[in-house]
Amino acid sequence: MIIKVMSNELITHMLNLAASRRAKVLLVGDSSLSYDAIIRVPNYRDHEEGKFIIKVKEDAGRMSRESIIDLIVLSRVSNSTPIIVGINYGDEEMADGVAYKVHGIYAVGIRTFKRILDNEGGLSS
Repeated sequence: MIIKVMSNELITHMLNLAASRRAKVLLVGDSSLSYDAIIRVPNYRDHEEGKFIIKVKEDAGRMSRESIIDLIVLSRVSNSTPIIVGINYGDEEMADGVAYKVHGIYAVGIRTFKRILDNEGGLSS
């Protein structure tokens, strides 16, 4: 139950960040799926929108390989960038400005996700 509450808080925070960028969000209410939201950010880069397919996971390092493959397929079909947004990577809190790789997909903390939505550079992996 505590994990569900934390995930809901993380999703709410992510949605607030998207709203601050005037992004359009398609939120899926089924946490058993390999993604939780598709976010379209207007005027992201060179007057083109940025599209992201997001999975919110408290421990970003605990995504199954099957879920990652689903996320990759969905990102290709929707022409979106797949991202996992989390709080922890294993036993450690995710660092700001760092992108972690999970089976080939980047996972970031919520502050780093904000920087991505704001189209700020300076991320390291």
